[in-house]
Amino acid sequence: MNYTYWIALSNLEKLSNKEKFNLVKIFGGAEEIFQSDLFDLQKKSSLNTQQISYVLNANIDANAVDKLYEGGIKFCCYNDSDYPSLLKNIFAPPVLLYYRGNLPDIPCISIVGSRKTTKIGRENSFEIAKFLASKGFCITSGLARGIDSCAHLGALESGITTAVLGSGINVCYPPENNYLMNRIEEKGCVISEFPINKNPSKYTFPSRNRIISGLSEAVIVVEAAKKSGSLITADFALDQGRDVFAFQNIHSELSKGTDSIISDGAYPINNISEFIELFS
Repeated sequence: MNYTYWIALSNLEKLSNKEKFNLVKIFGGAEEIFQSDLFDLQKKSSLNTQQISYVLNANIDANAVDKLYEGGIKFCCYNDSDYPSLLKNIFAPPVLLYYRGNLPDIPCISIVGSRKTTKIGRENSFEIAKFLASKGFCITSGLARGIDSCAHLGALESGITTAVLGSGINVCYPPENNYLMNRIEEKGCVISEFPINKNPSKYTFPSRNRIISGLSEAVIVVEAAKKSGSLITADFALDQGRDVFAFQNIHSELSKGTDSIISDGAYPINNISEFIELFS
């Protein structure tokens, strides 16, 4: 497998992930895409003239693989056998995953929620993650402040966790979670679909959220305000056919979003004891 071409494909930021994935399905792999000519791309793909020119003039860095290895960064492409099987079956999965640590080889469950939290929300996130990790699940979340961080910390108490980034694999956001990210890498995995040095933006986080749910058999939303990004993760999970659980009756603005998810078909969680009994 020549990963130089897969890295080049990943770096084509003017193409959407769907467009990259469609090219892989049409041509069979990244090398075949870049070895195609104008006629092939016009005939076989749905790219416009400007996009085709962009692909044909892409920078193929012969040293790209070595640079990643030197930075301690691993990667796997869509055609690899170790590409996560659940993620492979979502709509337009990432063509390439960059990661540090080890890809999870046990079932994953996501725990997500608001950056602004209540004390009970933080406790619920930590304890559920700790419990599920002790039962052999990898806890997946987004390394964000609040509920996500508590989920990672709880999982590290008794098992492993995976953090999915909304930035390049070498960019920690928020910066204060750099120590936590390093702990996760030692005991689990840090994953990104974005090229190295990519800074987070309002566009990268929804893309990240589809990976969080895509890796997981189920998603648990602990707290979510009406416009919380964790609702996007829940929506992706429902579309992907995953089980979705949500806490209710928190009696705060942070219950508005979870109430909405429950209305859309999520399983309600009344309290942590009830949830633990369900998974025991």
